[in-house]
Amino acid sequence: MQPVRILQSVVLRSRGIVLRSRGMCTSHNVILNYQQPPPPGKSTGRYIDQPDLDDMVDENEPQTVKMHNARVLQPPAELEKQGFTLRSCPTGVKVYPS
Repeated sequence: MQPVRILQSVVLRSRGIVLRSRGMCTSHNVILNYQQPPPPGKSTGRYIDQPDLDDMVDENEPQTVKMHNARVLQPPAELEKQGFTLRSCPTGVKVYPS
């Protein structure tokens, strides 16, 4: 997915995080699957290559959430603060197939 271009720079402040657009969209609404809590007496999980003992469930529910563009964080994301950091990893590949 290509970044969505906007006409001007935008600064958003949310939970102490500053998002500065630099001409890219700062967030998108996306649908992610979230694990549902298991009912009483069962655990979350599934059996693989063995019979199901009916003591585990593995159910997801799609939720619409706002996903922010970490490339526009100011200051940049840090492992100790956001739990991740963005690094440049150059590659010899010139064109990625779509």
